[in-house]
Amino acid sequence: MCSNENKRVCEALQVFMGSSPPSETVGAIKELFRNILREPSDPVFRTIPVSSSLFMETLLPVAGAMELLTAVGFEDRGDIDAFVLKEGRTIGPINLVMQWWNVLDKEEGEKRLGEGLWTVDTLRSALAKEEDSNNSTGPPKEETRRSPSPVVLVSPPISSLPPYLSHAWAQTGIIQLYESISLQGKALACMPLERFKVDAEEIALLQKNPLKGSAVKEYLLPSLLKWFKEEFFSWFDKPSCGTCDRAMTSVPPPAATAEDLRWGGQRVEGYRCSLCGEQARFVRYNHPEKLLETRKGRCGEWANCFTLCLRALGFPARWVTDNADHVWSEVFLESSDSWVHMDPCEGVMDQPLIYEAGWGKKQWLVLAVSVDEIVDVTWRYSMDHAATRQRRRERMLSEVELMQNLSHMTRKIQESFLSSPEGRARKEKVMRRRALELAGFLTQRNAKSCDMVGRQSGSVSWRTSRGEMGSQTKGGYVFKPDAKSDSIDVRYSCVQDRYSNEKAEVLQQNFEAGVWKFVNVFRKKELDWKMVYLARNAGTDSAEIEWKFESGENKRWVEKVVIRISSTVFETGKVEAFLRDSSNASQVDVRVDGVEQTFDISQWKCSSVVLSIRLSGGQGSSAWQHAQLFRQSLKEKEWVSGSAAPFRVCCFFHRE
Repeated sequence: MCSNENKRVCEALQVFMGSSPPSETVGAIKELFRNILREPSDPVFRTIPVSSSLFMETLLPVAGAMELLTAVGFEDRGDIDAFVLKEGRTIGPINLVMQWWNVLDKEEGEKRLGEGLWTVDTLRSALAKEEDSNNSTGPPKEETRRSPSPVVLVSPPISSLPPYLSHAWAQTGIIQLYESISLQGKALACMPLERFKVDAEEIALLQKNPLKGSAVKEYLLPSLLKWFKEEFFSWFDKPSCGTCDRAMTSVPPPAATAEDLRWGGQRVEGYRCSLCGEQARFVRYNHPEKLLETRKGRCGEWANCFTLCLRALGFPARWVTDNADHVWSEVFLESSDSWVHMDPCEGVMDQPLIYEAGWGKKQWLVLAVSVDEIVDVTWRYSMDHAATRQRRRERMLSEVELMQNLSHMTRKIQESFLSSPEGRARKEKVMRRRALELAGFLTQRNAKSCDMVGRQSGSVSWRTSRGEMGSQTKGGYVFKPDAKSDSIDVRYSCVQDRYSNEKAEVLQQNFEAGVWKFVNVFRKKELDWKMVYLARNAGTDSAEIEWKFESGENKRWVEKVVIRISSTVFETGKVEAFLRDSSNASQVDVRVDGVEQTFDISQWKCSSVVLSIRLSGGQGSSAWQHAQLFRQSLKEKEWVSGSAAPFRVCCFFHRE
């Protein structure tokens, strides 16, 4: 019956068919396999050029297609830019797939396919029956009857689903796993819930109008996001050789094992040390329970596991994917009766325009998947609706077809709970939320200064190759005194990442939100050294950050400025600062050693001033870390006085 190799083929075929592949993709693979079976030694039929439309348009975009080809023996030959059936590889696995398709084409197989989830057991059983009828007169072997069921759910197939919807639909089986009480319990066991509670209470105390009732738990979300990004999950670029301590290089992907496939690990990356030859593999697991264990990956793994954590805490949550190869989450907030963007990779919340305004992406389709529905949420992530509509037209996206397909998929999802009164009430709630969401999409959002930053997760070379670094030249915020005040006192805590006044009232949250301009600057946390600071982006030679302070009234001049800047340098790192008026007519150098200085600039006769800091210098690959601003220990408590703040600017104004 099914050998270990054949089991892998069965499992790969299950994943491919479970993704509801387009009929043209299924037809193309069938035709390819038929040609190979007819002419097994003909290299023409055993080779798929990477540049061909068959590869780029028919196979590559469809979930599971490449995994199926890999399972039957195809490999990536980078030296000839082609996907090739390995030399000496038997055609047995291909024959096995064609046998299964023959079984599926029979009336009984078609009926079973329409009933819902296919499992590996179903595939093996069908193959076993076919093999028994052709090759055997005895009972099936014991190992076939005992084959373990997989953990990963596969979504019910939907015929003729466009490729741009297949990825989202394929994830619906995983979304169902988030509702498992036992799995939610495992996620909760990983979380520092008491710390979340303490942090939430502190946030509530800072609010003028704190949330009440069940909405209070929303104060947990910043702590969850921070913990997940900084302590729990880690980003995976490439492994380092354990012997040579150097980065490995990519090699053709190894085959997924039965255990890999059991946890949704159809995609496996291969790596090799070019010096000693040591090899490593990285499995792209798609099961949230496994991710609670491995705790590493890229955006797909991050969003998968984070969305589970949101559900474990009782929040309605969505898994979100876009056309630009990124994945994140959304959470429903009772306090605002709205869905809110959360990206665990970037550690940001309610910044949906960060991808267009900061990363430079051109969105045209963003889909949100939950246990209740699949919906188009593109307009939340678009800052130019007209341009987005034009991009959709250029891709021949039919709005009517999209709406019909999404409605059909949502109905398929809701079939499981509509039979009960509770289920029908649940549907009404979902529809009400969706109506409010659609009404919100009518208003086009404007990007905020905190949105205008390039991608932070992943290596510089990887982000650059994807065009997601952004311009890194952002800002636009101006600090002004209250109407009845003749001064403004601004302090920034790098630990808390917020600006406050002398009364500890929050002025702005996160450093980007309070700057006039910044180029190539980001907030760096060293979890090993338990330190945090501002630094320039890796791979850049210099960085600049500016803050602007303005009187807010005509004939109201800046009389005096008190400044304290703390910085730390290593090797040849350099930090320079100066204060100038906004017209650049006058300027004075400022110390950066943590000593507070007072500048009498009444003679400048200016209503606004700009404080500029430049970071440069350093040596080697870590040069970007050799000039640091506002370095603090992560163990420090919130400062209470101006002299203890790593950064303070106090401006005094007078009227003419």
